[in-house]
Amino acid sequence: DNEPITLSNRFQAIQLGLCHTLVIKKCQLLDSSRVTAEAEGKMSKASLKVQEAQVMFTKKMEAVTAEEFGEATLETEISLETGEVQWMRQGVVIQS
Repeated sequence: DNEPITLSNRFQAIQLGLCHTLVIKKCQLLDSSRVTAEAEGKMSKASLKVQEAQVMFTKKMEAVTAEEFGEATLETEISLETGEVQWMRQGVVIQS
């Protein structure tokens, strides 16, 4: 709030005719603030609320059949690199 924004690859100001746009890439929680545009002494204000990203499974596991004494590989993907995955078997956490 009331801090100037330095334009960069993450903060971009774009003008197309009369339309002025501020683009904030890779929003972070600390970007939540009141944003103001000023033109010739007039102001337009809006609040920006950045919500914490929720982990989602982007690739579901598939059934696997393995031979006794063989190896089985189960794989899944999640939407956040920082998300933690906990593996369980029959509802019990597999300890490392």
